Amino acid sequence: MTRLGLLVSVVSLVATGCLSSSSKADDAVPLAQDTYYTGYPAQYSSPADCLAHSQHPHGWDCSFEIALCANGKAGLRFGDIVTSGTYAVDAGIARGMIETEELALEVATAAEPEGPIIDGIRWQLDTEGRWTTLQFDVISCD
Repeated sequence: MTRLGLLVSVVSLVATGCLSSSSKADDAVPLAQDTYYTGYPAQYSSPADCLAHSQHPHGWDCSFEIALCANGKAGLRFGDIVTSGTYAVDAGIARGMIETEELALEVATAAEPEGPIIDGIRWQLDTEGRWTTLQFDVISCD
């Protein structure tokens, strides 16, 4: 086989997915358990601080939640609007699409290395189970 023939064969195999190296996409998987993050506007010190100062009767101005489900589903609550999509984790970063929004969230720190999914919102691991309340309910991970 000539070099050109070999090159064409390798390019064809890579393009069809029959030959690949261990790429980041191949290593991406969902989290082992359903995980939730609560957001709050940057001018507040916590979600509780925001809720204490909320001007909305249902607290929608403080209602932000991200769900990363073990089955690969993702959800985002922004006030009273809930959207959904999918994600996978690669090198500690959950990456995916929620409707038309790109998600890139470091699962350990809740930092957004590629910019905010919602401007002015800080995220923290939801250790209080806010996602189980009507105000922060996001998507079902079932």
